[in-house]
Amino acid sequence: MPPKRCRDCEKEKPLEKKIKQEPLEMKDGKPLNGEGSYTFLNGDIYIGGWKDGNKHGRGKYTYINNNNQNGAVYDGEWKDDIKHGRGKLTYPTGDYLEGEWKDGKFFNCKGKKTFTNGDYVEGEWRDGKLFNGKGKKSYTNCDYFEGEWIDSKFFNGKGKKTFINGYYFEGEFKEGYYFNGKGKLTYPTGDYFEGEFKEGYYFNGKGKLTYPTGDYFEGEWRDSKYFNGKGKLTYPTGDYFEGEWRDSKYFNGKKFKLESAYVDGIKCKPA
Repeated sequence: MPPKRCRDCEKEKPLEKKIKQEPLEMKDGKPLNGEGSYTFLNGDIYIGGWKDGNKHGRGKYTYINNNNQNGAVYDGEWKDDIKHGRGKLTYPTGDYLEGEWKDGKFFNCKGKKTFTNGDYVEGEWRDGKLFNGKGKKSYTNCDYFEGEWIDSKFFNGKGKKTFINGYYFEGEFKEGYYFNGKGKLTYPTGDYFEGEFKEGYYFNGKGKLTYPTGDYFEGEWRDSKYFNGKGKLTYPTGDYFEGEWRDSKYFNGKKFKLESAYVDGIKCKPA
């Protein structure tokens, strides 16, 4: 018994299916109804369906001389002379928009857009807006952001950003700030901070910083200062200081194994 035909599969036929070449019904030298090709006065070429003198149904349009779309090709569905339905618009640069079109504009698509400076965005478009959904932006300096976009704002949601100088951040982004929320920042030296970030400040809240030597600090950070608040610094030997820090210095607490303590920033014997 032959397999059943899938209706959804029928709907998802490749955009590259061939258009029938049939005699067109013409009026005043222009297509009226049927399927076939037509070259416009400006050199643009359309091959596909026609209805009442308008592009309608399935068709392929090549822009030869049309503002900034020279060389672009739209292959997809039309309604009353405008793009409407599933389709793909490909540019000579390799940029493209593929998905759902509504009233001549891209509506819900995936695609790639390259900017004049060489940066490019690749991902999802929703409700006719350029960056809305998941996507990736690559910069000419090799940095990139990969994550969620809302209303065309570059950094909203979770993502990754690699810097050309070797730094790497992964975590939460908001309103253009690289560091806003929980995340991890790794240094070219191998050091890293993992914890909370706020409005672009590297270290605000609680976190952990590990050094290539094996030392690590875990505790509170304020205004990008390494040690400000309560925390614990542990050495590879097992020695550690635990207590209160001010401006990255021991202030109130105990340094274990070395049997010393600090009170108001002054070293003394533990009680």
